[in-house]
Amino acid sequence: MAIFSRRKKPVSETRTVESVAGAPRTSGSALAALVLMGAPATEKAVAGEARGEYVFRIRPEATKGQVKRAVVEQYGVTVRAVRVVNVPGKVRRRGRVQGWRPGFRKAIVTIAKGQKLELVRA
Repeated sequence: MAIFSRRKKPVSETRTVESVAGAPRTSGSALAALVLMGAPATEKAVAGEARGEYVFRIRPEATKGQVKRAVVEQYGVTVRAVRVVNVPGKVRRRGRVQGWRPGFRKAIVTIAKGQKLELVRA
């Protein structure tokens, strides 16, 4: 048998999957898994929750629009604003050996009043 056959293979039928109208929402989404990396458990982040501001670590290439869509899909809340901060890395020393703690990117997401998020802290 040749590696590249010139004969056409018969085309098989494809099935379509119908969505169920009353199906429960699955926890999480593909976009949220790609964009959101977790919620830090810092004093500042926890204090902001009283004002409706939630902090998430995000991927370095993520945009504000992607963060907004990911939070809406993941938690089903109304997002009012998204602020993004690039936290720089810092120099750390142990004796004469110098190293770097890597920087990261975080998003501060403000949600509508009266809504809350149940976060799992990292």
